[in-house]
Amino acid sequence: MFEAFEILDHFNAFEFLMNNLNQPLSEKLLIQTHQLLTKNTIFYSKGYQPGEYTKTRMAAGDTIFPDHEKSIQSIASLMESTEDALTNPKLHPVEISAKFHQFFIYLHPFPDGNGRIARLFSNFIVAKKDHPLIIITNDQKKDYISALKQTQKQNDTQIISTFFFNSAIQRMVHELKQNETEITHTQHKNKGLTFIF
Repeated sequence: MFEAFEILDHFNAFEFLMNNLNQPLSEKLLIQTHQLLTKNTIFYSKGYQPGEYTKTRMAAGDTIFPDHEKSIQSIASLMESTEDALTNPKLHPVEISAKFHQFFIYLHPFPDGNGRIARLFSNFIVAKKDHPLIIITNDQKKDYISALKQTQKQNDTQIISTFFFNSAIQRMVHELKQNETEITHTQHKNKGLTFIF
């Protein structure tokens, strides 16, 4: 039941962002999205209200994140600087998306949902510029986590940017193959039919 609510909330948060592509990146938009993303789950799993920042230092696996109070203070400037970057024609939206993702993950301001909301906003960023969404599949999860860790360890955002570009390319190649298969199937289906216009 919990997973069903998590999926529903994720869908509602995604739909909200995709319907608000004209909105600038802001802390207000982040809070609104987190409220939707965790509406039916966070109180029961963590005892927090949706949209509420963490009150303790966060950790995930073997990663301990920076001081939560300093991280929370950095959120507004991260949102604003990312919005400013989107106006720079020299910067590619996928690169902006990847850098935002990395910085947000390591600020880790919420008690739950940080990865999900980082991925939602990364797609919000590319969608604002009419680029295809970046979908990280289950079989990419290990490489995704490795890219995040290596980016942080080496202080090199090119690592996560490369992962994002490769993911976007893989998705486009997959979709092109699907389209080719559908066209071939339709051609075979219509073979021998006479059309009158």
